[in-house]
Amino acid sequence: MAIVLVLGSGGREHAIVHALSLCSSSGHGGSHVGDPGQDEDFSVEKIFVAPGNAGIQLEQNVECVSLDVKDHESVASFCRVRSVGLVVVGPEAPLAAGIADALTAAGILVFGPSKKAASLESDKSFAKDFMRRHEIPTAASASFSDSESAKAFIRRSDWGGWAVKAAGLAAGKGVVVAGSKDEACAAVEELQILHPMAATTLVVEERLHGTEVSALCLTDGRSIAMLPPSQDHKTRYSHNRGPNTGGMGAVCPYPLEDATAALCRDLLQATVDGMASDGTPFCGVLYAGLMLCEDGVYACALGRLSEAPPVVFPKGLFSCAVVVVTQDYPQAAQTGLPITGLNAAQENADTNTHVKVYHNSTKRSSDGGGGFVTAGGRVVTVVVTAPCASTARLDACRRAACIKFEGADWRDDIGQEAETEAQLGVLSPNQSVSGDKDVMASSLTYSASGVDVAAGDAFVKAIKESVAATQGPAVLGGLGDFGGFFDLSVKGMRNPVLVTGADGVGTKLMVANAVGKHNSVGQDLVAMCLNDIQCHGAVPLVFLDYLATGKLQPHVLQEVVQGIARSCQETGAALIGGETAEMPGMYQPGEYDVAGFAVGVVEKEDLLPKRLRMRPGDCVIGICSSGFHSNGFSLVRRVVDNLGLQYSDPCPFDPTRTLGDVLLTPTRLYSKVFAKIRGRILGAAHITGGGLVGNAARMLPPHLVAHLDVSKWSVPPEFVWIAGQGVAASEMARTFNLGLGLLLTVRQEMKEEVLQVLEADGAREVGRLVATKGTPNGGTRVILEGLEQHLQEAVSGLTKSPCIRGRVRTAIFISGRGSNMEAIVSACEAAGSPAEVCLVLSNRPGAPGLMWAQQRGVPTVVVDHKSYGSREDFETAAQEELERHGAELVCLAGFMRILTEGFVRQWRGRLINIHPSLLPAFKGKDAQKQALQAGVKISGCTVHYVEVRNSSLVVLSYWSVVGSGTSVDKRCR
Repeated sequence: MAIVLVLGSGGREHAIVHALSLCSSSGHGGSHVGDPGQDEDFSVEKIFVAPGNAGIQLEQNVECVSLDVKDHESVASFCRVRSVGLVVVGPEAPLAAGIADALTAAGILVFGPSKKAASLESDKSFAKDFMRRHEIPTAASASFSDSESAKAFIRRSDWGGWAVKAAGLAAGKGVVVAGSKDEACAAVEELQILHPMAATTLVVEERLHGTEVSALCLTDGRSIAMLPPSQDHKTRYSHNRGPNTGGMGAVCPYPLEDATAALCRDLLQATVDGMASDGTPFCGVLYAGLMLCEDGVYACALGRLSEAPPVVFPKGLFSCAVVVVTQDYPQAAQTGLPITGLNAAQENADTNTHVKVYHNSTKRSSDGGGGFVTAGGRVVTVVVTAPCASTARLDACRRAACIKFEGADWRDDIGQEAETEAQLGVLSPNQSVSGDKDVMASSLTYSASGVDVAAGDAFVKAIKESVAATQGPAVLGGLGDFGGFFDLSVKGMRNPVLVTGADGVGTKLMVANAVGKHNSVGQDLVAMCLNDIQCHGAVPLVFLDYLATGKLQPHVLQEVVQGIARSCQETGAALIGGETAEMPGMYQPGEYDVAGFAVGVVEKEDLLPKRLRMRPGDCVIGICSSGFHSNGFSLVRRVVDNLGLQYSDPCPFDPTRTLGDVLLTPTRLYSKVFAKIRGRILGAAHITGGGLVGNAARMLPPHLVAHLDVSKWSVPPEFVWIAGQGVAASEMARTFNLGLGLLLTVRQEMKEEVLQVLEADGAREVGRLVATKGTPNGGTRVILEGLEQHLQEAVSGLTKSPCIRGRVRTAIFISGRGSNMEAIVSACEAAGSPAEVCLVLSNRPGAPGLMWAQQRGVPTVVVDHKSYGSREDFETAAQEELERHGAELVCLAGFMRILTEGFVRQWRGRLINIHPSLLPAFKGKDAQKQALQAGVKISGCTVHYVEVRNSSLVVLSYWSVVGSGTSVDKRCR
């Protein structure tokens, strides 16, 4: 739990405080606040704001305090006394005065640049000189310390316009744009009168014509993380008329072409690099006002954090901010004017729209009524976020009109240009850019040859956001470059070794094509590559893909890339590029192929496997797979063909799903497993092509053999099904993972620690390393003990049904009321029933179900488990009762005791359980509650054989119900 101090009193600070308040333990989110070297998710316990304003005081867990921010020691003392862990500095003036330096020296974490770095904002003359030295494009300019020299320069210049700027801080009002020399000279005099301190140095700059865009990034002084581009509206009146202000509104995101966006990123990265090389790294939010001109992008100003839009914009939405000001702003500010309509401005937002009113300059009225009054020129900012640019813009203006005070005014054109650009930027792939239609139709073109360039461009545009979501500050450049870039220095490694890998998905793609489902292919591809390189201890860095097809189907490949991007996000790899090849004639219609390429990094001393350290007796730990993964599908498809099955048929070993859906279960990603055990293992093997036998051997030294005991895990039903079609055990072992997708070798003394860490990941001890007998490198390197017998028994259990003659005498085991006992008894009493209930057995005296059974005339017995010293003794007594009553079938109905392996084997094929969910979903206790909390619409119950291993699920029947909107608690009851 972190305590945060925010310095400032305007709308920007209100936005910061609001965001932090959502990170509180009782708020709606989480945030990484605290020691930047830690990975824990910190929440905000308390927010102090100095001095804050009346609107800020309304936020959750906020207290406004009075501090002299010019007295750095008093601020530091406050932080120590109140246990403040982070200080966020909003205004530029304290940063320019060095508050970040003072607090950092006192050991207090600060978000904001040092005094020297803040010169980018506090001294425009410094900024211009910096940009010229580091060859960052900027308008021609000159700096002057006296007005006469500035005016003389203006008169002899031949520019088409001038921008006259006070070099120091002027609250966003220190710039005058002039169209004539007389206006520019007048601006010199005006600035020195209105802002005498800020205008001790003047910057005279050539006026640039174009579109102004705001580019922001987060930076640690070395790397940058871009925020979406936005557009500020600086002039006082609509259509860019009137004097400059601190900002009349903003819209985000502003639509930019990919090349322009990349250039904006390059400009900001060059700024960060330049500051670092000058010995003054800039840490915090870097804000650049950029002018998009016909001949390039120019940095007009750097570091203007005060003018940044208050909202960090999420993808897929548009945000528009409209500032409500007093009548004479910016020349004057009427204070003490009563404000109404603040609540109305935030009411009646639909589910797709978010509305927030931020207070810029307000205070509580002194009449005791508790209302708000104006305290400055820019009073409040109305921010509307919506899926559509026009909706956000129009709704923001409508809500701004709800806010009333004498002379209240706002601009009604905020975001209009961005809305137009967004509409113009949406091009149909079928629209031609230029050219005569008849001439184009008769010409031999690339498109006529079968390559649709427009569809390819549309595909790249469609995947852009998914790709960008995987990229962090270490990724340089973007889509469209000839290569991808990753700044390895951010890892701070001593002896880094790059680990590379490449793989594909194989003929599993033929199943995906047949089913028409492609959203799991991306995870298969990423898992096949990243799981491999992580077996060598590597941390994933980047991933690239190759997609090949005869005819581009953008919607299909978009599903694939989105799956790749999701998996890259989960594993921490950056998707930095790829290739999409459309090759007519190379593939059959509808076919495609994919390949992946992964790069990771590991410290040289941490490379795996550590074969020289492996010894006889070392433990082999297995991590369960999610199914076939992406190997052996040529054999799987042959079995499907031989049986005459369709992929749309119910799955033979999971009737609740289609065969195609089960076969397309994505390959498991093991990144989280590797993250938990880094530095604790000697070797790892990803079980892919070659099966358990072929892959486990790859991590072993020549003098050791891995003995795997199949009784330590249960081979899942999909593999049992394949084996049941006549596939030999040896062939199964060298083709499939048999339920273990990853094997780990660990020292015997580390076994328990690793098993405990990986308990939730399906880890179990499955074998050991044994010294080879005979010549090293000869013979089998991996021995699977008991595989053939296990498969034979499992196949028998899969196909076996109870031998039933006449009515089957059924015993029901209960522990309470017997959740399904009443229904079973009633069904057995019905005419024509193939079963009869011969006994109800409970392990608990006084179980409510016993009385109900007795009232129905069903024999009952209590075998109290507390009266026996072991499970075996309890089960011996229960077995005697079953024999005494002639039971042929046992049904568990709410029986809350774990049965031993011996009992289950004795009753195998005659022991069934009723579970209140559609297995394999929602195992364990509270299955109904799990289903409701997961929001599923269909649930039910499963009748299945009880097997020694839970993973061997053989289902007899399912019964489903469709959910309603009833509450979780009520439905569980």
